[in-house]
Amino acid sequence: MRKFLRGLPDILGAHDLRDAAARIATAIRRKKPVILGMGAHPIKVGLGPVIVDLIERGRLAAIAMNGACLVHDFEMAWGGRTSEDVGPGLDRGVFGMARETGEFINEATIDGMRRGLGLGRAVGEAIVHARLPFRRTSILAACVRAEIPATIHVAIGTDSLASAPDLSVFAELATLRALAPSVPASTLLASATIEGARALGCDADYGTIEPGKSARLVAVDIPAGAGDVEEYLVSGVHRDQIRWIES
Repeated sequence: MRKFLRGLPDILGAHDLRDAAARIATAIRRKKPVILGMGAHPIKVGLGPVIVDLIERGRLAAIAMNGACLVHDFEMAWGGRTSEDVGPGLDRGVFGMARETGEFINEATIDGMRRGLGLGRAVGEAIVHARLPFRRTSILAACVRAEIPATIHVAIGTDSLASAPDLSVFAELATLRALAPSVPASTLLASATIEGARALGCDADYGTIEPGKSARLVAVDIPAGAGDVEEYLVSGVHRDQIRWIES
């Protein structure tokens, strides 16, 4: 590997790779923790085993992932390939269509919540315990075996009803309220509306109800004595209380 790195040209991506490798090596020699923050593309293109190797050799102290990593890591462990071709899938509106992915991840998440586990640990343990055929390629499973943290950073309302038809933004908000009771209800509601639109760069057109923006509206039946409406909305609204307003 050292010979390979030294043979790379010291420009563009090769420069960045050599620089990262040097910094990681320096941190390890100084006995400093190396934490990997990553998106899903390394897993999608088959580099999961490389990261697993770094974990097993004690080179990584923790891993922080986004939600797409969760999808790809499970699917690689389950079937040896991923179902998601993200770009064309988003264009056709079929991203997140694998039923097995939604079922497995949601069941693991619910079980993990009952046991006080974080999302990364819960799904990693589920992959190990299910003895999925390609589990040795799973980064989350490797973190469980090595007993290092693996955190998954997800946002409200970003899953697909196609793969998990019982999803509910209101249920997600209620879960967040239970996990973070001190966070203002207005902040939780913003995270489910304008903040998501802002993260996608489309907050000029979506995310709030105001002139010039597009929206699909829902009406929520709220009891007369509810008091704080915002708090009520994040504390557990049943699907029977919700109805779409047709434009």
